Order: sequence, then C-alpha cells, then structure tokens
Amino acid sequence: MKKVIIIGFLLVTGFFVFQQYNQTPNNGELEDEEAEYTYEGELPAIPESCKNLAKDFENAYYGARSGDNSHSQQVFAFRKFKSCLRDEGFSDDEIEATLAEAQRNARRKLEQDGYGE
Repeated sequence: MKKVIIIGFLLVTGFFVFQQYNQTPNNGELEDEEAEYTYEGELPAIPESCKNLAKDFENAYYGARSGDNSHSQQVFAFRKFKSCLRDEGFSDDEIEATLAEAQRNARRKLEQDGYGE
C-alpha cells in the first residue's frame, strides 16, 4: 500500500511539473512586438546620429530570430535606438512607428533568408 501511495504522489507531482514545463512564459515585450503598430502620417527620417543604432537594432532583431544573437542583445539594441530617437525629439508615437518599421524590415529579411516566422 505504501508503494501505491508513493507512485501516486510521484505521478501527480510529475503531472504538475510537466504542465509548468509546457507553459510558455508571457513576456510583455514579445506581445508588443507581435502586435502590428500603425502610424497615421509619414514617418520622419531617422536622424544621422541614430542611423547606425537603427541598423544595429535591425541586425539584433534578425539575429535573435535566426538564432545568431541572444534576446538580451536585441533588447540592448532596442533600448539604445529608442533612447537615441527620444533624444532627437521624436514623439512617443513616432518612436513606436519607427521601431515597428525597423522590425518589419528585419522580418522581411528573415523571410527572404528562409527563417519565416
């Protein structure tokens, strides 16, 4: 009888561990980047001081999806680019639209290279 109780306990524990393992983490940043952002009007040009950071962000976004970079490298590039745009006087809507456009460009490159999402 003791062995049956132990086996039952192990089965129940294993079931709950398996459920926790199967659940994917809910990350707010990932939800934001999945939602398509639309901006009414024409986007302002990326300032010269931010062009390299824009390219770095696109490359990091591409690399994180293709497995070449870590997610933290993408987040670092995202924050640097966003900070540069804010320092250049972009509004919050302009910043979000510019970031979304950079992500769309990276997704197009991913699809061209066979890493379709």
